[in-house]
Amino acid sequence: MKWLIEKGDCVEVMRSMPEASIDAIVCDPPYGLGFMDKDFDKLGKGAAQREWHKQWAVEALRVLKPGGHAACFGGTRTSHHLASGLAEVGFEIRDSIIWIYGSGFPKSLSVGKAIDGKLLHGRSDSVGLKAANASRPGDSRLRQTTLRNGKKRWVGGAVEGPKVTNDNPATPEGAEWNGWGTALKPAHEPIILARKPLIGTVAENVLAYGTGALNIDACRVGAGDDRTAGGQSGSAPGLYEDGFHKERKERPTGGRWPANVIHDGSADVFSGKDHFFYCAKPSRKEREAGCDSLRTAEQGAKTRLNNHPCVKPIALMTHLVKMVAPPGGVVLDPFAGSGTTGIAALQAGMRVLLIEKEPDYCVIATARMNHTHHAAEAGP
Repeated sequence: MKWLIEKGDCVEVMRSMPEASIDAIVCDPPYGLGFMDKDFDKLGKGAAQREWHKQWAVEALRVLKPGGHAACFGGTRTSHHLASGLAEVGFEIRDSIIWIYGSGFPKSLSVGKAIDGKLLHGRSDSVGLKAANASRPGDSRLRQTTLRNGKKRWVGGAVEGPKVTNDNPATPEGAEWNGWGTALKPAHEPIILARKPLIGTVAENVLAYGTGALNIDACRVGAGDDRTAGGQSGSAPGLYEDGFHKERKERPTGGRWPANVIHDGSADVFSGKDHFFYCAKPSRKEREAGCDSLRTAEQGAKTRLNNHPCVKPIALMTHLVKMVAPPGGVVLDPFAGSGTTGIAALQAGMRVLLIEKEPDYCVIATARMNHTHHAAEAGP
């Protein structure tokens, strides 16, 4: 078995799996943000999210081999619930990897607009301002117009009053708070790196189970070298700027030690590309490779054949899979989505078990995995 997709709730599926049968877990569980009002992302508030994560984490811990790693994506506002849930069932939290990208879009409320809406119509948000205008047109300073792209926009009319925008608030109070918002631009996602406790020492665990360590050399970055003949990391004090002890003989190792930062290359501050692993968000071509057969009447009306809202890049998941799983090992993703972890594991020569609850996403993941499998069979 090179790969398998199980449709169902991951807790129930993992309960049926043998103990200590999985080498590593790489997954992207729901963040609990109510993303796009998707049911799968409604995990409750506060402690309820931690309890939700504990339900699947306790089974994940059971099926992992001793020393097996789990790399789990989380949201910037909610990853502490994920980390707490993992720790409370028995995982060791080893690190937090940060994936940085420049293509995020801020989801922020305009405070000046909200104040205008409150004062003009008794509502505290711009949506309320539009709704109030629809029900009380005689008292409104706004009117609705259709733009050339077909979208609707509410603007101020010449008779009703000034246009309500960030640049031209309708009230003095709105003007005072013009330029204020409620959220920052999203630019990173944390990845919690956890490990099932070892049995004995690292060396003893690795010899017995093949797990417990990270494959550093498989994930080295760039053409640089930060390891000396003494086998020490370049993070030690007393190093010269180029990362070497001049008093020690340098030994080429095929790249720099992988960091707990991954970046998409969009910021000048990360221009030294041999220091970090670089990975941009997935292109549409990558998302939809193998999905042409899914162009049914229902799906054809959608803008994407792969309509999963949280597709991760294959290169990113490959980097993580190679880091935490032994060559030829078995990788589990309990929240498979559209199957990117499976693609990465298959391309890296590993076996993979995917679990996905949503039937539509199972279809997409199967199509993508079949495409990857056939491409690998065909060869270069």
